[in-house]
Amino acid sequence: MANYKMYSKILEILSKHSSSEHRLTQADIRHYMELDGMTEKEIPSKNTFTALLKELREAEEIAGERGVYRTNKFTDQELRLLIDGVMFGQHIPKNDAKLLINKLKSQSEMGLADHVRSIHYLEGINRTQNSKMISIIDTIDEAIQKRRQVRVELCRYNSSKKLESTGRILTIDPYYLVSEKSRYYVICYVNPEKENSVHGKGLENLRVDRFLNSQILESASRGIDKVPGYENTRVLQLDKYMKEHIYMFSGDSAKVKLKIRKYNIGDFIDWFGTDFRTMTCEEEGYMYVLINVNENAIKYWALQYGGMATVMAPERLRLSIKSILDNMEQNYSDS
Repeated sequence: MANYKMYSKILEILSKHSSSEHRLTQADIRHYMELDGMTEKEIPSKNTFTALLKELREAEEIAGERGVYRTNKFTDQELRLLIDGVMFGQHIPKNDAKLLINKLKSQSEMGLADHVRSIHYLEGINRTQNSKMISIIDTIDEAIQKRRQVRVELCRYNSSKKLESTGRILTIDPYYLVSEKSRYYVICYVNPEKENSVHGKGLENLRVDRFLNSQILESASRGIDKVPGYENTRVLQLDKYMKEHIYMFSGDSAKVKLKIRKYNIGDFIDWFGTDFRTMTCEEEGYMYVLINVNENAIKYWALQYGGMATVMAPERLRLSIKSILDNMEQNYSDS
């Protein structure tokens, strides 16, 4: 397409003023060009207009014969879903959320740009204060594509509710960026800082909003098959990994047996999906569930939903939960 400026102008007008139900004729487009300050000399002739629209149809940018409209656009229903995703995404800083929502509103075929419900929710939703989130996500994503290591500086909230550096610097081998419960995590291998480090023992899930700075390094990241515990893994089964790590805790998975109220099996499926086995329980109204899941994740899930589910095995997990409950009882008992 030679006349790029004119193509862009036509598409701009169609984006603002047309839809599949509200198509524009050549005369309509010429009218909007005049409203935008274009002179008669600058506006294409009828024959040139016909040729321009023909090329835009062939490029699948527009559709329609007696009246045309922009084709590669979201419907208003689709845009509302995307806007809601941004609006309630706690991992998106407020100013970035406002900018993204305005961009999405501008993609509306008709009318949505002027009225989106509940936009005032933006002010009240608990959002990250990390203004560097978007650029850090871009940095990590680029490093994943280039298979390079990343150096990150950790941060935390202080007693004044402000983010501050912890002074810790980590070198990570990033593999996947995932969003879970309105938080962004990077699934990565953390290179141990020293001997006897808590890192270097397997994959870890680090919250991206807890990074203050990030930098791509020249050094290549190790393949995931070089990570302890994943020696036979070429490509991580991400869906399986996410189901096993419902709270994005790091650590090993284990075969866990739970006793669950039959009435609440839907609640269990909401968290873990349907990839589990069931067994008959002798106690009426209950059933046994066998699932492979991250031990830390199921431990805290069991504490949260102790009224409907009980961990039966392994014994070390039962003892760990019991220890927490004993400490809680002591904290809440009268002195």
